[in-house]
Amino acid sequence: GEWFAQKGVQQARGAAVAQWTGALHDRGILHADYRSDHVYLDPAGAQDDWALIDLDGSRTNAPVIQPQARRAILQLVQSLVPHGINLVAIRTFIDLYDRERKLGIKAEDILQTAHENIKNRPPKTK
Repeated sequence: GEWFAQKGVQQARGAAVAQWTGALHDRGILHADYRSDHVYLDPAGAQDDWALIDLDGSRTNAPVIQPQARRAILQLVQSLVPHGINLVAIRTFIDLYDRERKLGIKAEDILQTAHENIKNRPPKTK
């Protein structure tokens, strides 16, 4: 999470995860809990050497529709808010994810919703 928030999507590896996410969704692969700690990058691997972990509830072989795509991006952004992800990085991610701008996902809406969700989240208990 910290790496992505600090380096942003302007760096080649950050851009690759946005494009990779779009390619997954284009192939009908949807992670049920798309957070930064569920997206793994091999530090020694190529810039597009990404993998998913913790696949409970995930699915394949069904089109990913706009509300599902928005939810996945929101989940990722929400997981990166504590690490300082900013509006420019979110806009860039969305532009790389949805190059044809078919989905109408707005970075401002995603960031605002992420902040509201975090603010309204019940405190963690052990």
